[in-house]
Amino acid sequence: MKKAAKLISLLLVLVMVLGMSACGAKGDIEISFIVCEYSDNTQEYMEKIISDFEAAHEGVKVNLEMVSWDDATTTIQSRVGSGQAPDILNLDSYSQYLEDNLLLPAEDYVSDDLMNTFYQTFYDYNVATDGVVYAVPFVASVRNLYYSKAIFEECGIAEAPATWDDVLDVCQIILDKYNGEVYPWGMDFTTNEGQANFSYFIWNFGGGWVDENNNWTLNCPENVEALQFMLDMYNNGLTNANPLTDDRDSMQAMMNNGKIAMMISANFFPALYPDLDLGVAPIPSNGEQESIQLGVQDRLMVFDNDYSEEKLEAIKQFVEYMFTCDDYADWCLTEGLLPVTQECFDYLITQNEVYQVYKDALASVKFYPSYLPDWGDARVGAIEAVQSCATGSMTPQDALDALQAKIAG
Repeated sequence: MKKAAKLISLLLVLVMVLGMSACGAKGDIEISFIVCEYSDNTQEYMEKIISDFEAAHEGVKVNLEMVSWDDATTTIQSRVGSGQAPDILNLDSYSQYLEDNLLLPAEDYVSDDLMNTFYQTFYDYNVATDGVVYAVPFVASVRNLYYSKAIFEECGIAEAPATWDDVLDVCQIILDKYNGEVYPWGMDFTTNEGQANFSYFIWNFGGGWVDENNNWTLNCPENVEALQFMLDMYNNGLTNANPLTDDRDSMQAMMNNGKIAMMISANFFPALYPDLDLGVAPIPSNGEQESIQLGVQDRLMVFDNDYSEEKLEAIKQFVEYMFTCDDYADWCLTEGLLPVTQECFDYLITQNEVYQVYKDALASVKFYPSYLPDWGDARVGAIEAVQSCATGSMTPQDALDALQAKIAG
C-alpha cells in the first residue's frame, strides 16, 4: 500500500509538472513580423489580428514591429545585414532579397487552399524569373483617373476624357475657365510616385517597362512619345506648377481644396476625403488601345531563418489566418485598400459598390516588373530621367537611351 501511495504521489507530481510546463508554453514559438504603416489604423488592426490568433494558438507569440514606409528599406537592410532578418515581412518589393537566397518559396508557408483563393491577377505577378513564387500578395490598389465633379459641372464638361487628345481639350477648357487659378491636371515627378506617373503614360501610349520576355524596353519609341507628352503638358501650363516637389498626397489635398481638377491616384483616395465629390474613370489612352490601369500590390514574404518544423507550421498558420479572419476585410475597408482574395473582394462589394468599379478595373491592370532584380535601379532611373527632362538638362530620347544603357547594359 505504501509503495502504491508513493507511486500515486509521484504520478501526481509528474502531472503537476507537466501541467505547469504546458501553462508556461505560451511564447515557446516566437514569430517576428514587420509591417509597414499604412495609416493610423494599421497597428490597431494588426494587434487585433495577432491577439485573436495567439488566443487560438497557445504556445505561439507574434512580435509585431511597425515601420514607416519611408524607413522600411533602411530598417530591413540593416536587419538583414546584421543577421537579424524578420520571420515575416510586409513590403512592396521582394526581388532585392533573391540574389542571396534569403526568402523561402511561398509553397513552404502557404496552404493549397489559400493559394487557390488568391485573386489570380495579383498572384501571377509574383512569379520570379526562375518560375518560383517567393512572396504572396497582401493588399493592393488600382490607379484610376479621378476628377472633381463640381469643377466639371462648372465648366460644362459632360464626361471624363478617354484619350490623351481629350485630356488636352478638357485641360484647356479648365485653364480658360479659371484663368490659372485651378490646375487642370495633377502631375507627380517626385521620388514618391514618379515611377507611377511614368507608368500611367508609357502604358497608355503603347509602351512599357519590359517586353513579353522581360527584356527592358525603356527607350522604345512609345515611351519617348509618352515622356514628351508629359513634358508638353507641364511646359504648357496644364499641370500643377511644381511636379518636381508636389507628391501624390499633397496633390490630393490640393484637389480637395479645389486647386486641381483631375489627377490619377489610388482607390484609397476617396476614403481620405469623404466629402469631396469625385468622379472615377479609366486612365486615358492613345485611342488605339484599351485603357491600362496601374495595379500596385504589397506583399508578405518569409525569410529563410532555418526554422524548425514546428515554427514553420506556426508561420504557415499565421499567414493563413491573416487572410481568413474578419479583421482583414474590415481593415481593407477602413484603409480603402483592395483585398487579394476572391472571397474577401466579393464581400467588400456588398459593403461598398465602388469595389465593383475596382474589380472591373482589374481586367486591364498591369503591375511594375518588381520581380526583376534590376527593378529598384530601373525605378529610380526612370524618375531621374523624367526629372532631368523637366529641368531641361536632357531630351526624352537622350534620357531614356541613357537609362536603357544603364539597366540593360
